[in-house]
Amino acid sequence: LSDRHFEVRLIAAEFLGRCPDPQIAQALLPLTRDTDIDVRRAAVKSLGAIGGPEAIETLVIALTDEERMVRIAAEASLKQIEPAWAQTTQAQHAKARLEASLDKCSPWVRSAVQQVLTRLAEAIGRPPSQVVP
Repeated sequence: LSDRHFEVRLIAAEFLGRCPDPQIAQALLPLTRDTDIDVRRAAVKSLGAIGGPEAIETLVIALTDEERMVRIAAEASLKQIEPAWAQTTQAQHAKARLEASLDKCSPWVRSAVQQVLTRLAEAIGRPPSQVVP
């Protein structure tokens, strides 16, 4: 999973998505931050296939990835794991990391972060203005 060749990491991420084991999900979490877009997308998809609440927080963060295809895969994976993912404790735990990233990200990523924060706030019945600083 840490091979210097992205092709190896990509194949590993895709293969591991076929193994429904929570320990494998833990091993895939770092690949959601890989330097290669395809590896990130494969890791996100595999986490959706494996399922489990341990992946939700990482997938919420992946909703703010710079690449649209990774964001789309994260959304699909979250729905696959838990249709009401925004109401989960794990998703709500992602809020602090998302809020901290607002000042450090590009404008289009900032927009994605704000959209996710709004969804998380609405999921627990808070007005969005109380979430975004």
